[in-house]
Amino acid sequence: YFAAMVHDQWLYDSAMSLASQLGYSDGEVVVDLPDEAVQMFEWDHADRIYYEIASHAGHIFGNATVPLPPEIANGPRGPGPRYFLTQVDGVPVRAATIFSAGAGDQLTTVTVAETLAKRDAVVRHIMVAMLPLGTAFTFPCVTGLLSRVVGQADRHQLRALVANVSESRRSPPER
Repeated sequence: YFAAMVHDQWLYDSAMSLASQLGYSDGEVVVDLPDEAVQMFEWDHADRIYYEIASHAGHIFGNATVPLPPEIANGPRGPGPRYFLTQVDGVPVRAATIFSAGAGDQLTTVTVAETLAKRDAVVRHIMVAMLPLGTAFTFPCVTGLLSRVVGQADRHQLRALVANVSESRRSPPER
């Protein structure tokens, strides 16, 4: 959960960085980024980064078309970013979309997505780190439960033995 929040915040920061580069000329959205800036934006050692700036007229800028879920594609439902899982070219990604009001009533979406390699690696690392803690907690619980079950079984056997001994003392021996 917390790792996902951190990764989502990175997506949001990246979308905000792209949105800050939006300009408008003759009522149209324009993006003018030097190639070096694009290369820095796209670079990632573990994941592939996808991004798209689009309006009602279609794709404006980016290295991919990032499919938006219908609830996002239909426009904003309040402030803040929207996070979702989707696929780009058949590859699962996590994405963040923000909305930017353009010239007139033009609404622009800025979407940044990344593959899931780092997210999956963080989950694996957390699970491996938690394994000793889980074992340390589970072992005493299991042994305590077993000793209780065994203890209850021993008490039942002891009661049966006491009942048999008591019964044999009350009854005269058979001849």
